[in-house]
Amino acid sequence: MKRCSVLLVAVFIVLSLASCNNDQSPRSSDTICPVVSDIANNITTVTEPAFSTLTMAKVKELAIKGNALSWSDFKPYKSRDIGSGLHIFRYEIDADYYLLIGGIPDSEPIYVRLVSASDQDDYIDIRTEDIDAFLNRAATSDDIFKDAPALTVSTWNSSIEAMMGTTSWSFEKDDGSWSGVDIDCLHPLDSNTKEYMPILQVAPTSNSAENSIDAVLQFSIAPDTITVWCWSDIYWGNTSAENEPVPVRDFTIALKDDGYIYEVFARWDSSDKYEGTASYSFYAVPVD
Repeated sequence: MKRCSVLLVAVFIVLSLASCNNDQSPRSSDTICPVVSDIANNITTVTEPAFSTLTMAKVKELAIKGNALSWSDFKPYKSRDIGSGLHIFRYEIDADYYLLIGGIPDSEPIYVRLVSASDQDDYIDIRTEDIDAFLNRAATSDDIFKDAPALTVSTWNSSIEAMMGTTSWSFEKDDGSWSGVDIDCLHPLDSNTKEYMPILQVAPTSNSAENSIDAVLQFSIAPDTITVWCWSDIYWGNTSAENEPVPVRDFTIALKDDGYIYEVFARWDSSDKYEGTASYSFYAVPVD
């Protein structure tokens, strides 16, 4: 009797196993293996882009494009963004020179400067000026400037020439004597200056909600020192209103959100051919 019971249990187990083998559902191994295979076949190896160092030879080659130069031309080269609001990418070339590109990457660069590493005020825009002449020319201090330099103020979308104010300028004449001029002008907040004040219209950028918008100060000849201050436009007509200092970094300032009048005071005192001071002013106002 016990033997019969054992045989019946064995038959039941065999039938159960046979029934399991007839199940049409895929086994776990049938499901997992193709999936693993598909994942393996679709794995993409991500490699960090290899950036090279910008060389002077390459700068000369790119400069041939002139005003057609764009941000993408410099994309393959090592750089670091030293700007705030306005992007300023610095490219190291060699021990003597570096390149600065300023502006908004989706727009035309405001400037593409080849800069002397020993004097950040000594530079050219490679789109419009001769690189070889810059590399070979004598120091800027050997040139003679008979008038105070002009100042252009630029943001990513707008550019104006600032209004020159009080100026004191002297230069050496051909016979070795010196000549100069002193001009005294109205305070930037004087109500009579309002109709002549250049207006810099400041448009927001995609990241202006998080960062201020920068303005670049471009002189026809770089000064030795710059001081900038500003007043809210609510003080227009009040020449005794207290000003607010504005930090300057690499000839760049961060503009305030509302309408402000800015005054730039520059001094040139390192040349033995010319010297002087000049003030400039402009009105920066946001636009929708």
